[in-house]
Amino acid sequence: MLTVPFAGALVAAACFGVASVLQHASAARADVGRALDIRLFGRLGRQGPYLLGLALDGVGFALTAWTVRLLPLFVVQAALASALAVTAVVAGVVAREALRPAERLAVAGIVGGLVLLGLSAAPGRTEPGRGMASLLLVAGIPGLVLLAVWVERRPSGTRPGMALGALSGLAFAGFGMTGRVMAAPPHPAMVVDPLAWAVVAYVALGLLLFAAALQRGRVTTITAACVVTETLVPAAVGVLALGDGARPGLAGVAATGFALTTAAALWLARAGTGAAAVAPALVVEPGFVVVPGD
Repeated sequence: MLTVPFAGALVAAACFGVASVLQHASAARADVGRALDIRLFGRLGRQGPYLLGLALDGVGFALTAWTVRLLPLFVVQAALASALAVTAVVAGVVAREALRPAERLAVAGIVGGLVLLGLSAAPGRTEPGRGMASLLLVAGIPGLVLLAVWVERRPSGTRPGMALGALSGLAFAGFGMTGRVMAAPPHPAMVVDPLAWAVVAYVALGLLLFAAALQRGRVTTITAACVVTETLVPAAVGVLALGDGARPGLAGVAATGFALTTAAALWLARAGTGAAAVAPALVVEPGFVVVPGD
């Protein structure tokens, strides 16, 4: 049965999928700087498509923060992976090019996997997490920053775009996991809660790394790397440490749905239907054409 929180996760995926198209267009126009150069936000913020995409991201993040409190992380993250299907369809419409048969099959696989997840997910809440879990989540922020610096300093032939895309996925995964274990907002002590600030930091770091990655590689490869880490890491943590599970007797259905959704999403990403890879060019506003690069 499709629950309201699960529907919320799907709406969040739709927001993220449309936002990816808009943000890739803006990233293609902005000058390439350092991966952790916060001035990139300033360059992107002068572009209407990016601001609209950022607004959609805000809606998506709000819905995600709500759904991770009510559903297993593996369900929420797999639902969010379906944003790739939304991106493919929207980009295809913008570029006036229909999806190829393999891409339509991948979209069907995503939908089928989501149906299985919706039927099998066991709703449940977790108590606010503190102690070691909080410490690890907060410590993950400087850890990601150090990894991003290391990636940028590697030789240029080592695919920095793909690596930064994976790190952006880890940041978004950190957002989901932190939202899961922190006290449900709003609460009076939220302004001094380290986990609340960690949520903000993970979102900002993820957006910055994803934008930087889009400037350094093919959107399909970057999206695939982001989806892998954003989906698999929280799913594993949820099952192993947070007591996530399926409805009684439906564990196999949940596992099949998760595997089908994730595999189809990655297949779709590699098929070349990222935010701007479905056609030679994407027109996202009058007089503005983006030509994707490698």
